[in-house]
Amino acid sequence: MLIGQFLLLSTLASTALCHGGHSFKKREQPGVPKTPALDLEPLNWGDVNFIHTTDTHGWLEGHMLEENYNGDIGDFYSFVIRMKQKAHKVKKDLFIIDTGDLHDGNGLSDSTPLDGLDTQPLMKTIPYDILSVGNHELYVNKVTLDIQKNFVPHWKGRYLAANVYIKDANNNKTVQLGNKFTYFKGAYGTRVLSFGFLFDFTGNGNVSVVRKVEDEIKDPWFAQTLLTHKADVIVLIGHVGVRFDEFKAVIAAIRQHYPYIPITVLGGHTHIRDFAVYDSWAAGIESGRYMETIGFFSVNGIAATKKFTDKYGPNSKNLPAKLDFYRRYLDQNRATYIYHSLGGSKSASKKFDTTIGKQLTKSITKIRTRLGLSKVLGCVPNNFYISNVPPESNSSIYNLVTNEIVPKVVLSTTTFANAPYFIVNTGSQRFDIYKGPYTIDNMFQVSPFGNAFNYFTGVPASLAKTIVPTLNEGKVSKRSVWPHGYQYTYLRDQEFLDNEYSHQVSRRAAMTPGYTTKDDLGTNGDDTKHSAVPYIELPTYVSSTFPNATDTTLIDVVVLDFFTADVKAFLDSKTSKSWAPVQLNTNITLSTMWNVYAAKYWPKNC
Repeated sequence: MLIGQFLLLSTLASTALCHGGHSFKKREQPGVPKTPALDLEPLNWGDVNFIHTTDTHGWLEGHMLEENYNGDIGDFYSFVIRMKQKAHKVKKDLFIIDTGDLHDGNGLSDSTPLDGLDTQPLMKTIPYDILSVGNHELYVNKVTLDIQKNFVPHWKGRYLAANVYIKDANNNKTVQLGNKFTYFKGAYGTRVLSFGFLFDFTGNGNVSVVRKVEDEIKDPWFAQTLLTHKADVIVLIGHVGVRFDEFKAVIAAIRQHYPYIPITVLGGHTHIRDFAVYDSWAAGIESGRYMETIGFFSVNGIAATKKFTDKYGPNSKNLPAKLDFYRRYLDQNRATYIYHSLGGSKSASKKFDTTIGKQLTKSITKIRTRLGLSKVLGCVPNNFYISNVPPESNSSIYNLVTNEIVPKVVLSTTTFANAPYFIVNTGSQRFDIYKGPYTIDNMFQVSPFGNAFNYFTGVPASLAKTIVPTLNEGKVSKRSVWPHGYQYTYLRDQEFLDNEYSHQVSRRAAMTPGYTTKDDLGTNGDDTKHSAVPYIELPTYVSSTFPNATDTTLIDVVVLDFFTADVKAFLDSKTSKSWAPVQLNTNITLSTMWNVYAAKYWPKNC
């Protein structure tokens, strides 16, 4: 795809060659654990095939402490190139797709003066065929404008954001952030018409405008595009959950014109592995989060549907044969990449790496060193989990935050008139903390949002007790609370016992903990079979232990600035006064409190 892209890569290539192509040994990121022995099966290629990434959130170095997901963007680049070569051998079209959220979640993307200054150039080396915008590209105006200026143009019309607009600073009119659609032909003749959308997001900065998807597709351009482009497949991409109403509305609008044209959907945002079948000719995949998962999605029957349509037209009362959909969720590691692109022979690993892939890996190591992301501040004594344990457990991140970190690091900086009581939204903490070295990078992974702290003083205990239950019953504040929120029912469906897979893994003695996915095609989608990880459904808000008080005792309620307005509205509605929040006089934020705590309260040596 995009010859100009490979010209851009010449700088990387020449740099790598200066080190000597044959003597340049491939290095995974320093210190990553070894991937366990894998028991994999070949992928099923179809008439049309997709490799899918989404919600990478800056994790381009992979997972430094997790054996299943320890590949990096250099490994992924080499995988894509080898898979493109494989597609050429089997004479099948293969398209590479990303569906947004490049920032907020990792030091590689978030520790630069502007999010993405180091990671966006790395992403631009991947030969993506189509991309879409995510909501995390829209929170901060400067980030949004940088995406518009320095990222979107690189993709030459293949960056799609049909319902996202930018306000022109000169005349206050809106212009498109990306393209509404793209139309092109694959290497083996597949005619692709692709639309890209963002879910009905309302938390964006004021430089951008997000229209509701259902409103956007009512405009004449959508039907005109459908009717004036002859496609073999419509590729619907977006930062939208595959079960969200937005995608269903677009599919329904397409079906008004083309009742059986093949539709492939590639979604994101919910951070889960999922596959949805909409009808006999439409299905969609979601491919996880944080560079843990690479989605592979193939469709057979598109060629036959094309022949049927050529003979009977696009609206025949007779119907073509149903399509065959296939998906596989690949763990993001080198061993998986090598097996699926080159096979399981001993010599395959020697043929896998590309010059640019190796240089990308080396570049990430240099960037991490320059940014100080590997600097150790303390030694985590135990694992602390987001959703593996109840929030009151001693192994819960939320218990650690509400009853240890915030009281010792944040609340201790202020003299309160009354006993303090702290409330936090569970979406503020994004990832587990594992026993071992705590580094600067961990702060961005666990808590990338630099929220400040406010408090309401003198709240009667009888009223303060009702804040969290009321918030948990009400509307979620503007920022999505992933990795929780919408995905409750999906993740509950994914909790299976090991014996779900016992008949499939007889060649392997043990399974490592990881994803165990159930979707519309069943339970065979995970490329590597894992033992199930416990999942606890979390409320949207949790709190510290309530102070020992009578109903009339006054409490100082401490909250994040992110949802201060929600708490104020509640207090105002329950009393006859207007409550004024007070900002804590500290420069410690929701993010930096982790670093302060690790350096002061955790051992120095692991």
